[in-house]
Amino acid sequence: MSQSIDSQTASTTPVAIVECDPETIEPTDSVTHVDQLPTHDRERIVEAIDAEVTTAMVDSVQPGTVIRYTSYYKLK
Repeated sequence: MSQSIDSQTASTTPVAIVECDPETIEPTDSVTHVDQLPTHDRERIVEAIDAEVTTAMVDSVQPGTVIRYTSYYKLK
């Protein structure tokens, strides 16, 4: 499922990035592949994961979203 955001109403949100086991992902969790994210959010999340930083500022994804990249990462 894709979601669009009006860039004039979007706000930057700090999120914690936590690697999670796929078996712990709940059926109600929203799972998004990193390639489906808007460029600016994808770059911020990938940079944070690659640098082993546990937070990122994002515009279009909310806490609770699970991002699939080289592993699964839950935003909190």
